[in-house]
Amino acid sequence: MFALSVPERYEGLGPLPVELTVAFTELGRHAVPGPLVETVAAAALLDRLGDDRLGDGRLKDDRLKDAAAAWLPQIASGKAVVSCARREPGPYALDPDAADAVLVVEGDTVRLAETHGPVQPSADPARRLARPLGGTVLARGPAVAAPPRTPPRSPRWPPPPSASASAGPCSTGPWST
Repeated sequence: MFALSVPERYEGLGPLPVELTVAFTELGRHAVPGPLVETVAAAALLDRLGDDRLGDGRLKDDRLKDAAAAWLPQIASGKAVVSCARREPGPYALDPDAADAVLVVEGDTVRLAETHGPVQPSADPARRLARPLGGTVLARGPAVAAPPRTPPRSPRWPPPPSASASAGPCSTGPWST
């Protein structure tokens, strides 16, 4: 299932958001516990931050590319489950004791936690909370705090009448940007 969230260049099948939605619907029907959503979110974060270049054309730090290359194939194969946490609004990660790794985002910094503190109960008895502790900084800067990319939308066909009237014969369509 996790291969649906990992790009092909890291041995995944995706990202395939529609197929992930179907998979999560079935997992929810069967009440499958564990950091499933967190693993998909971590895969998306590692993929986005593991790209070779920053938005301004500079090459990224090798630590981040190495982390993406190390973890994304494991996530795609199902050998690794990864949790992730944001320090805001709270310091806890879900199910860090069940995860092979925990990514922590604090402002404009992402790090790979070394361990976690004592496990605490949560409102959901199937989920546990713990504070991620220590770790290696993987990336720092505005790219960490930036919102994730959205995949291109599928074109509507046929295009709405108002849009098709304004599109010229050599236009790629009203959905091009």
